[in-house]
Amino acid sequence: MRTKKEIEEKFELVKREYKELVDNAKDENAYTNAKAIAAAAILRILTWFLEPKKRGKMSAIKMCTSRQRSTRRRCGTLSMNEDIKQYPIYYVNKDGSFTKIEHIKSTADYNHYTHNLHHYIARKHYEKNKSWYEERGIKQKLFLVPISMHEQIHNQAVHTLSDDDFEGWYKISRWELVFNKRYSKY
Repeated sequence: MRTKKEIEEKFELVKREYKELVDNAKDENAYTNAKAIAAAAILRILTWFLEPKKRGKMSAIKMCTSRQRSTRRRCGTLSMNEDIKQYPIYYVNKDGSFTKIEHIKSTADYNHYTHNLHHYIARKHYEKNKSWYEERGIKQKLFLVPISMHEQIHNQAVHTLSDDDFEGWYKISRWELVFNKRYSKY
């Protein structure tokens, strides 16, 4: 269990970010959605810190051998630090445009409580079919996005947005952030 001070600090960080989201809502429907997203995020953070043992199964991260740990590999897959060194990173601005980021050199260089790094092409798909993507000129990239946007990209939020609502809210198409053979342009 974490200390009360740690919980309060993390809670305040999340509360500030989502307060801005609620304050910038343009109509009643957007306001309701923003409040629901904020409430779910705060509840998730509190649960995370209060019950660290009950976070759910982490099946993607298996137990590694000492050799895998020493080479910074996670059971045969690349770590996020290696992806950061290998692929360009972009920040998604509030107007829907991208800004290339040069200062992130490892996962320690950004705030995990407010932002996530997102792969344009899911890592496992890209590694399995690298030649298919290269033939078509599709390149892997990483996006630094707020946690609320990352949840919406993967339809994991409490109240998920449709593609049109996503584009209206974030000023960018979901398919510019996630590669999809049907919707992405290539």
